[in-house]
Amino acid sequence: MKKSEAPVRMRLEDDLLSFVNKRLVREEDYSLKVMTSKFTDARGLRTAKSTIESYSLAMGDLIGAFKPSTSIHELTPESHDVLVRYLKDRAYSVTTINIRLRSIRAFFNWLKKRRYVSILPFDIRELKVEKWYKKFIRPEEMKAIYAHINNPIAVSAIRVYEHTGIRKSELTNNTFEGGGKFLRVIGKGNKERIVPIPPHVVEDYEIAVDSGYSSAYFSRVFTKARKSAGINDREKTLLPQKLLQRRTIGRATV
Repeated sequence: MKKSEAPVRMRLEDDLLSFVNKRLVREEDYSLKVMTSKFTDARGLRTAKSTIESYSLAMGDLIGAFKPSTSIHELTPESHDVLVRYLKDRAYSVTTINIRLRSIRAFFNWLKKRRYVSILPFDIRELKVEKWYKKFIRPEEMKAIYAHINNPIAVSAIRVYEHTGIRKSELTNNTFEGGGKFLRVIGKGNKERIVPIPPHVVEDYEIAVDSGYSSAYFSRVFTKARKSAGINDREKTLLPQKLLQRRTIGRATV
């Protein structure tokens, strides 16, 4: 090799090494391990803790379906089937699988919004969920249940649940509206709703609330009476949710 060629060769080798190093860094930055971590960190700044926990579980499954070093650019439309098979092999319910898929869809949308990808790696298709109907306790079953309750105060509480459809935890801290025809109920997330209460149940409501018994006590009494009445369907275990659909009206009606 001529002496004059040595600097040129060294420069070419340096350029090649620099290119390879940059390529390796770039691929590492786009790995599922790195990108999912960036996603959860970014979302953690403005998202509820419970949602971030759900995202983290989904990101763990996404990495598990492939591998941590897999680049987001290596994912293809066929990767969707690989992911779903992995989730099914984990023995998740259809509902859980769909929750995971929705979180992964949010991750993909974030990648596109941040311009890490120009198109989504693959379309997320949720699994079909069979239509489900609530199993309500029938009137004749309620008569059998009442026959096995010895505490008249518990009878009053359960009559309130039966005729208003309020949740177990919503028995107390309510106020009457519309001349005693409605209850202003504070429900999940401190959301208010107006619930009709039949006139013949108002006294039962006052008895139950003034008794000092907890809603957990009334639930235990109900469960024991239900089993004694021979009603063993687990879908009918939760009293307020299964007795009837909650009847709710807008505040403007009062």
